[in-house]
Amino acid sequence: MAIVVLPDETKILKSDVAGMPAGDHLLKILGGLDGIAIRLLTDDKESSAREDIERFGSVRFPIRAADARDLAEHDVLVIDARAWLTHSLLTSLIDRARHGTEGLLLGDSRTDRAAQTAMALAAYFQQGQMRPGVLERARTKSRRGLEHVLSAEALSRMAVVRAIDLNVAGPAQLIDSYADLSEIERRALLDRENDAIEREVRIRGLRQDWLRGQLVCGADVELEINVIVEGTVALGNGVRIGANCVLRDSRIGDHTRINPFSLVEHASIGSDGIVGPYGRIRPASSIGDGVQIGNYVEIKNSEVGSRSRINHHSFIGDAMIAEDVTVGAGTITCNHDGVRINRTIVERGAYIGSGCNLVAPVRIGEGATVGAGSTITRDVPAAKLTLARSRQTTIANWRGPKQS
Repeated sequence: MAIVVLPDETKILKSDVAGMPAGDHLLKILGGLDGIAIRLLTDDKESSAREDIERFGSVRFPIRAADARDLAEHDVLVIDARAWLTHSLLTSLIDRARHGTEGLLLGDSRTDRAAQTAMALAAYFQQGQMRPGVLERARTKSRRGLEHVLSAEALSRMAVVRAIDLNVAGPAQLIDSYADLSEIERRALLDRENDAIEREVRIRGLRQDWLRGQLVCGADVELEINVIVEGTVALGNGVRIGANCVLRDSRIGDHTRINPFSLVEHASIGSDGIVGPYGRIRPASSIGDGVQIGNYVEIKNSEVGSRSRINHHSFIGDAMIAEDVTVGAGTITCNHDGVRINRTIVERGAYIGSGCNLVAPVRIGEGATVGAGSTITRDVPAAKLTLARSRQTTIANWRGPKQS
C-alpha cells in the first residue's frame, strides 16, 4: 500500500507540468502498478484534493490507532505527494518496502506530517507488534545523515522507518517551489523530445518545442521551433509543422503542412492539405483531403470537403462545405442570430466571391456562383450567378464634408 501524504497547501500540486497537474504524475504511476492500493493522508479540513480523496480513499491525520493497526497488515510505503519520481525508481522502492524489514518514508524527513505518519505506523510494523518507532534517514552527500543516532541494541528493540531524501540533482525531486516545477517540466519535456527523435521525428527546435501531450507520428515528420503539443496528437507520414504552432488533441493526415503561427484543436485534417500561416481550426471541425485553409482563416465546428479552398481572412462557422468549393477572401458565415446557432450549407463546386456574408440558415446550391460583396439571406439556386448588393451609383458635383 502507498500512503501519499498531502501537504497543507496543495495549490502547487495542481499546477500544470507537461500536460497534467503536478501531483497527478505520481498518482498515475502508482495507479498503473499491480497490487498497489493508494490512500491519501489528509486532515479533517476541506481539501482542495477532494476529487482525488473520493477516488482513492483517505486516512485522517493525525493517524488513529485503529487506522495504524489496519495499515500494519500491509506493506506500506509513505510518499510525500510532492515527490517527482521516475517509474523505475518508484517500482524499486515499492519492491524494497514489500520485501524489507523496515518501513519506508519517501520525501523529506523534516516534513512534520510525513514524519509523524511514519512514526505512527512504525509502532505496528514487524507483524503488528506494539513497539516504539524510530525515524532514521539514509546518508546522502547533500544531507546531514541520521536523524537519530542509536546503538545497535537500541535499534533492535524498535521498529525502524527509514526515510529516503530525494536528491534534487537526480531523477527524483521534491516539488517545493515554482522554480522546482520549471526545472522538472524542462527535464520531462526534453525526455519526450529525445524519445520522439529516437522514433525518427525531425525536431528542429530541440529544447524549444513543448511536447506536453502524447505525440503519435508516422515517418518523415518534421517540427519547427516553438511547437506546442497538448493532449493526444497524431501526425501522418510526411507532415510538416511550422514554427510557433499549437496542436491540441487533433489528427493530421499524410503530407499536410501546418504553416507558422497556426492553432489546431480537437479537429481532424486530411492528407495533402495546407493550413495557415495564422490559421485557426477550432473544435469539432473536420477538414478533407487536399484542402487549402489560408492565412487568417478560422474554421469552427464545420466540415470542409476535399479540394476546397478558403484562402484569406474568412470565418466559416457551423457550416457544411462540400467538395471543390472556393470561398473568397473576407467571407463570413453569419451563424448566430442572437438566440440560436444556425447552419450554412454550401454544395459541391460552388464559388463564393470575396467579401460575402452568408446569413444562416442558408443553402448555396451545387455549382452556384455568389458575386463578390453580396449579403445572402435566402437560398441560392444551383448553377446560377446570384448577386445581393445595391447598385453602384455616382453622385455628381460631390463637394464632401465642409470644413469650418
